[in-house]
Amino acid sequence: VSYTGRTPDGRQFDSSTAHGEALSVRVDHLIPGFSQGLKMMVPGEKRRLWIPARLGYGELDSNIETAPRQPLGDLVFDVELVGFEKAPTPPAAPKDAGAIPADAERSASGLAWRVVEAGTGTDHPLDTSMIEVSYTLWTADGEVVDSSVFRNGRDTLGVMRLIPGWSEGMKLMVEGERRVFWIPEDLAFQGAPHRPAGMLIVDVKFH
Repeated sequence: VSYTGRTPDGRQFDSSTAHGEALSVRVDHLIPGFSQGLKMMVPGEKRRLWIPARLGYGELDSNIETAPRQPLGDLVFDVELVGFEKAPTPPAAPKDAGAIPADAERSASGLAWRVVEAGTGTDHPLDTSMIEVSYTLWTADGEVVDSSVFRNGRDTLGVMRLIPGWSEGMKLMVEGERRVFWIPEDLAFQGAPHRPAGMLIVDVKFH
């Protein structure tokens, strides 16, 4: 999809131009109104979607804090459906995904990790770095949240745009390294509506 999201007063809060000309997304991982609108479209079609707050990130008077790209209240999206295909099957979660292993390393913040493959680089990413990674992100019960397999196996991401625990973890890594991180909820989506609750697990290879 190519899209631009605005609040009813015209303030732009998100756009696919921040990620490139188009963005590959899983339909079932979008806010309900966006997902519902996409399923009515055909490739090449452009629509404007007016999404009520209950099908977005929540009501304005709900006293829920959200990220800058997840505003409360009604939303307006201009969307072009470039195309679609069946999503590939991502890898299964680690067998011990539901609990942090006893041999995992930990930081003072509560982030835990295990090094799966040693890296070959020497430099660590910064907040301002763009990184090329292969990854899969799961909930503690093994449900896939997102995976680079949905986008040809690799993604280029901004470190500062990741959830806090993943961002912290990436800055510990070097090129060629692969780690599994256990990210506590307060370093993940922090109770944001329409986002997975609880601990998250990410298996990430830094290319």
